[in-house]
Amino acid sequence: MTLVLRFQLQQAVDNTVAGSGTSAEGGVTNPGWYTVSGSYQRPRLALDFRGLTYQGRTVDGTFQGDYNSVAGISGTFHLTATGHSRDIEILLQEPS
Repeated sequence: MTLVLRFQLQQAVDNTVAGSGTSAEGGVTNPGWYTVSGSYQRPRLALDFRGLTYQGRTVDGTFQGDYNSVAGISGTFHLTATGHSRDIEILLQEPS
């Protein structure tokens, strides 16, 4: 099943980023918003996701990757919840 993350980030002068977003699985929007925080110091982007809904449970996630291509940033999205852990390969892209 495809996981779609839609979020917006604001970058501060100290290279920290913060924002929020929504997610969808299989074309169905998950309930609620999640928060995103982290840092962006070109080319490295590091993000922490809190309160994300995935497969019916609330999870937290981490992602790190290098923004070296206009195609986006690919890497492993590590999701955790009590008694649950899952890694998903993802591609983060800016909207066109």
